[in-house]
Amino acid sequence: MVTSNDLSPSENKNKVRWVIEVIDLYKQHPGESRYEDRYSIVRKSYKDESLIESQTIIVNRKNLFQIKDKIDTVLNECM
Repeated sequence: MVTSNDLSPSENKNKVRWVIEVIDLYKQHPGESRYEDRYSIVRKSYKDESLIESQTIIVNRKNLFQIKDKIDTVLNECM
């Protein structure tokens, strides 16, 4: 799952673009039980095409759905 706030080219001057990625860690590390039901949520900020910041948290499946609801709420407020 990837969420982004991509702006049109005319709005994109000197603006920061961010992307949120959700990565299923068990798919990246199959067979390793410590990664079962664990997800990495990565928020990356870009200025032009340069990565300027990246933050990562690791959550379990239950927390992922709680965070997804909060992200959806924030995105709806921003748009």
